[in-house]
This record gives sequence, structure tokens and C-alpha cells, in this order.
Amino acid sequence: MADIKIIATLQLNSPDLLEDWKHISADISADLQANAKGFVSRESGIDEGGMIYCILQWNSIQDSEVFMQTLPMRPDFMEKMAEFSRVVNMQTMSKKIIELF
Repeated sequence: MADIKIIATLQLNSPDLLEDWKHISADISADLQANAKGFVSRESGIDEGGMIYCILQWNSIQDSEVFMQTLPMRPDFMEKMAEFSRVVNMQTMSKKIIELF
């Protein structure tokens, strides 16, 4: 198993939603810390054009995939996805997986 970084990018539905995104982002980080086996770290930032970057480090891609597969089984999943979709333009999301060496 190799350590990996996942770089996710996204844009907000409106620049006015940045504070809402910061709250969602903090909740995501706390959830990963508490519940995700193999999770190492997560950082977020924004560039001058409004693109949001989330940089996550995992022990393996399998750990990341297992965690993502469990999300839809949670009782609050639909509620959290509705809030996420209210803030984030889902069509702008992308993800790159980088194996560290």
C-alpha cells in the first residue's frame, strides 16, 4: 500500500457562499478524522479565481474508496448532500489521485 494524495477541485454556486463552504469543509475534516480508517490529513484553500482545492492524504486508495462507499449508508447522507449541493456547483468538481513515493 502506498500513501496517496487526492486533490479535489470545485467551485461554489456563488462567491457569497464561501463562509457556508468553510463550515461544510470543517465538518468534512472532523468526520474524516473521527471515522475514516487510513485517513491522514486534509487541507483546503481557494485561488484568486475562486477555485476551491481540497488536498487529502490517505494511507491507500482502498482506504479512501471504502470510506466513500459507506457514506450513502448513513442516515443523514441525503440531508448533507442537499446542503453540499446548495453550496457547491457539482458539475465543476474534479479529482486527481497521486501516489506518493
